[in-house]
Amino acid sequence: MAKKILVIDDEPEMVDMLRIRLEDEGYGIITALNGEEGLKKAEGERPDLVLLDILLPGMSGLEVAKRLRESKATKNIPIIMVTALIGGDAMRTGLKSGAAYFISKPFDPEELLTQIKSAIGDK
Repeated sequence: MAKKILVIDDEPEMVDMLRIRLEDEGYGIITALNGEEGLKKAEGERPDLVLLDILLPGMSGLEVAKRLRESKATKNIPIIMVTALIGGDAMRTGLKSGAAYFISKPFDPEELLTQIKSAIGDK
């Protein structure tokens, strides 16, 4: 069975690019355009991994990560922050909120794929 990845990003173009790229790699993709929708889908779908933008409308990605970590159902799902925010402070804050990895946009698709495989134990 294909591993499921939940992509939470408010940029439809980014969501589509990630969906196409990751489906080509054999992953099942679930998408959400905001934090609230992302939390609901994480609870209901139980993905193997969450790709999460920090800058989201309404609820920030940092709050989403915090809530995912607080929920018994989602606390062990790896999170990779994929964000336009750069710098040490953004990275530290993202990792502190519960992310396993932090990748800045624009990113190298191969680097992201390597991080995904590492996070979910895919070879």
